[in-house]
Amino acid sequence: MQHAIPVETLGPQGQVMADAVQACVHCGFCLPACPTYRLLGEEMDSPRGRIYLMKETLEGNLPLADALPYIDRCLGCVGCVPACPSGVPYGDLITSFRAHVVNSDDHKPPAGSRIQRILLKETLPYPDRFRAAATAGRLGQAMAGILPQSMTSMLTLLPDSLPAAVPLPPVVPASGPRRARV
Repeated sequence: MQHAIPVETLGPQGQVMADAVQACVHCGFCLPACPTYRLLGEEMDSPRGRIYLMKETLEGNLPLADALPYIDRCLGCVGCVPACPSGVPYGDLITSFRAHVVNSDDHKPPAGSRIQRILLKETLPYPDRFRAAATAGRLGQAMAGILPQSMTSMLTLLPDSLPAAVPLPPVVPASGPRRARV
């Protein structure tokens, strides 16, 4: 496919994206291999459609916001790659494009989404913090009517009660014969 992607302005992955777009001949062999296309039946939810959207976005002909819903629905399973007779490196393309989007000034997630991501990252891996957050969340269920939908859907997932915290022993001896050193 012919393109006018400004490779020099896209950083080190610009050439990777341009080469992948160039390799696509829009034959459609990727369509039956794509789970989102099979489920939704929408051309833009296929690898062929996403390549077109990425090309148009990179060339500046399409706003990023118009392409992102389709790009975000790609599972990245690369089931389309073995089906492609042209050998389009779709996995490299979608990964490079997503990295480009993250670093782009055009796309910044809403503040609420960023705060939510930080809270989850700083809470889920730590049992004590998670327990405190779950307790606060149960109290927050009473305010579900005034919270945004994304928050209320998480609150409905909270259990009614949490099991008692069981402290782990500092060292657990191995059982069985010694096989290797860790």
